[in-house]
Amino acid sequence: MNPGTAGGLLLIGGAYALWRGNLLWSVGLYFFADVMWVILAYQAGDYFGVFAISLGMLFGLLVWFKSHRGEFVKDLHKDKS
Repeated sequence: MNPGTAGGLLLIGGAYALWRGNLLWSVGLYFFADVMWVILAYQAGDYFGVFAISLGMLFGLLVWFKSHRGEFVKDLHKDKS
């Protein structure tokens, strides 16, 4: 399986996790999809793309850590009380 296919499947998994309301899993799957896109950009010789994707990954990790610490809401489901 090439990195493009793996990245696409990980994006589908991340979107599904977000649809189910699980933000932490979604961000994690999107992060690993981004790893695949970095591999593709590097193979194509697009070093600015590697930098831009890596910067996006850094911000994604910061969101994940803030959410994991409880500064963001971890579950997107509304309370029905």
